Amino acid sequence: MAQLQKQKTLWRYLATFNLWSPRTPNLTQVRAYAKVAKPAKTSDFFLFPENKKESINLKKERIEGLETAKQLANYRNAAGKLQNNLQVLVIREQRAERWNEIAVAAKKRQQEVSKQVELDKKSIIDGYSTVEDIYLKLPQQDKVLACSAGIVSPSLLLESVAKRGNLNHNPDNVLFAVFENNELWDISRPFTKSGDVNLIGVEDLHKLMPSEKDTNPVPQLISGSNHRIFNSIFNSAAFVYNWALECVLDTKAILVDYSTSTSGFYCDIIISKSNQNLALEIADSLNSKVPPVGNDSLEDFRALFEAANTHIHQILNNSQDFTGLSDKLRDQVNEVYNTLCSQRAPISRQEVTWSQAVRMFAANPFKLALLSSYPTSAIFPVYRAGNHIELFSNTSPTTPDTALVANTIHALYLETNATSAAQFVATSQPETPFTKAPASHVVTRVHGIAFPTSALLRLVKEVALDTQKRDHRIIGKQLGLFLFHPYSPGSATLLPHGTRVASRLVDMLRKEYRRFGFMEVSTPLMFNKALWEQSGHWEHYRDDMFRLGVDETEFALKPMNCPGHCLIFGAAPRTRKELPMRIAEFSPLHRNEASGALSGLSRVRKFSQDDAHIFCLAEHTANELDATLRFVERVYGNVLRLPYNLALSTRPTKIDGEATLGDDGDWTRAESELTAAVERTGKAYTTHAGDGAFYGPKIDIVVRDAIGREHQTATVQLDFQLPRRFGLQFEGEDIVLVHRAVLGSVERMLALLTEHFGGRWPFWLSPRQAVVLATSPAANEYATWVAAYLSGRTTAKFGEWVEGEGEMGVERFVELNDNTESLSKKVAQASSKKVNFAVVVGEKEMADGVVTLRNLRKEERGVIMGVDEVLRLWEGLEKRFE
Repeated sequence: MAQLQKQKTLWRYLATFNLWSPRTPNLTQVRAYAKVAKPAKTSDFFLFPENKKESINLKKERIEGLETAKQLANYRNAAGKLQNNLQVLVIREQRAERWNEIAVAAKKRQQEVSKQVELDKKSIIDGYSTVEDIYLKLPQQDKVLACSAGIVSPSLLLESVAKRGNLNHNPDNVLFAVFENNELWDISRPFTKSGDVNLIGVEDLHKLMPSEKDTNPVPQLISGSNHRIFNSIFNSAAFVYNWALECVLDTKAILVDYSTSTSGFYCDIIISKSNQNLALEIADSLNSKVPPVGNDSLEDFRALFEAANTHIHQILNNSQDFTGLSDKLRDQVNEVYNTLCSQRAPISRQEVTWSQAVRMFAANPFKLALLSSYPTSAIFPVYRAGNHIELFSNTSPTTPDTALVANTIHALYLETNATSAAQFVATSQPETPFTKAPASHVVTRVHGIAFPTSALLRLVKEVALDTQKRDHRIIGKQLGLFLFHPYSPGSATLLPHGTRVASRLVDMLRKEYRRFGFMEVSTPLMFNKALWEQSGHWEHYRDDMFRLGVDETEFALKPMNCPGHCLIFGAAPRTRKELPMRIAEFSPLHRNEASGALSGLSRVRKFSQDDAHIFCLAEHTANELDATLRFVERVYGNVLRLPYNLALSTRPTKIDGEATLGDDGDWTRAESELTAAVERTGKAYTTHAGDGAFYGPKIDIVVRDAIGREHQTATVQLDFQLPRRFGLQFEGEDIVLVHRAVLGSVERMLALLTEHFGGRWPFWLSPRQAVVLATSPAANEYATWVAAYLSGRTTAKFGEWVEGEGEMGVERFVELNDNTESLSKKVAQASSKKVNFAVVVGEKEMADGVVTLRNLRKEERGVIMGVDEVLRLWEGLEKRFE
């Protein structure tokens, strides 16, 4: 019996170890141990059991007297693992201690107004108040509640409403509070402003879901105000998933960042191949550089930032030492994620200062790089569940606890791929020692999307499969649109069919240029460094420019056209009749994108842009902005028929850590002008605070493709700074510059449209509009003429055409297939190439002077038509942009 008791003690110890170790529990083992030992609850693994610091010696005392060497060896192995994992906890304990210090300080401050707090609590719960700092309209209540700012939270409101019996929600299932402007608020976060407040519960979330019969739920789900709610749900899922990653991967991994979008969330992580103590070693190095509390300036943290920068470069320069997330590890992470979600671990929120955040996350060099991009006056929300503490760089709230994540999200769909961390560290302030990181594929990005029901998850998987099929890189190769070669990475070679699509887009824009009064120009591809210094781009943009020496002078390939266009405007005195002057250009631009950021046609180094600039006086600005937005509506509304939203981006605090150009008055005026222009369109718009360019605010056009994804394409920017730098005036009045691109990059638009149409292009834009199919050798001559006539190579009638002579018609792409294969096989080949029309020609058609036209996009029989009738049909399609 004594031996059995000792064995039970060992199993209990091992089971407890497996349950609260930060390593992935071997659940099969744990269940076996649990049958004997009845170990602590599973939640102890995640929520820091009280006995976590019990010493190894005490554990040894429990198993003295074990008789077999095998049992002793097993114990020593487990004890060694425990010692290592106690070291693992040091990082999290340090972070937790810093959290607790901040929480204690916050509680002390609140105690100073304890009487007021108690008064407010009594006032809220009893339905009256004597304090009048802010005013809140309670859900389903007629009266307005006055209370003190910074004390009353949505949870207290819940208590009040539930007490009166006027709550339509289960209090345990409330997710967020929401103001009348759709601003979401954490349940535990005290209100700091007045407004109408409502509640969002799990029940409400299910009502928002589209029908499960919908084959494409994503666009409906994230449309309108819903996207903020689901963005917060994705935020909660990402938080818990990051926690699961940390539990499974231990100290061989470093969490880099995570974020959400309208299409789900992602978590970035770095995983070492062989160094099981990577995070510990880096933490030891960085924690030794943390200055004493009270030394909170950038200079005080310089040594810490220098060490973090060194670690980042060492990691990114040694990609061979790191690996991705294997399927086995991912399955383990998913299992831990589900376990975490099954418990009611509270998710608490706390606001911290910049210096507090730096100290809290001092062990993570990537978090330090992120923090270095913010001013030292910044305030950050930090969230905690159990021993996991995470810095939030977005403003979306989370659910109150992990159980609500589980109730809200019954299924999780994930995929992984490699990405680059170069962009992550490129936005630091110049006062910090962080430098631009090398391009690298070290970081593994885990994409996730979460939905309330498994049926909707199934639909989302179908959408994901469709997305993969629509990948422009796959379709581009299948249809022979473009290619990339390692001799010129990031620079696409457009093949004849791809060039045909790009040319039609450009031709369409050129016609619109005439409508809106633009003049096309062409400027040099390379300019002296002095031009870029004068424009300000050298200070803000030089690392992203291709620079080269010419005659012992530094030059750069142009990454944009605006400085060159300023030279054109300033080359001669201008008359009032010349204003506004609208200049457009399509010549190639070059930007030195990091190799890890390159992605097909979506992110390239060489591209053409429908770049245009309007030089005008202040009195013209409103009209020019209105005309530009009408231009946008014509292209996206009438021609491409892509739904789009407007986003107003305001003045950033820093751009790559450097100050923006201009004074406050200029920025206020520019933002007011753009706001008024957007409002005159009558379209709803969003405001992206701090997302403007370094020289001025902007309006971004965000389009949505056929599968619900959003893409920023067109942009309209108002700039008072660049004309001043070039001394551009008219009769003593400063010129105002409007930067404008409608398609944006032609290459990126080609990628977007390829995926939007899935390779099935509308006729006017199609790279392969028609194919003439000869059904017998006797009809080959007639078929050859039909192909030439329909393609616009000749206007001569059959029997009169001499190749290379005579007038030509409208150019179209019509190829000839006169091989001896069967007609059905020729039609199948044409369909696989996404050809729009098959023009069938045989001896009967030749005798009657007609053709049989088949629309390959529709399951229909061919129609006998005259050749000129076909042309008129096609002309109608082109006129309607179909």
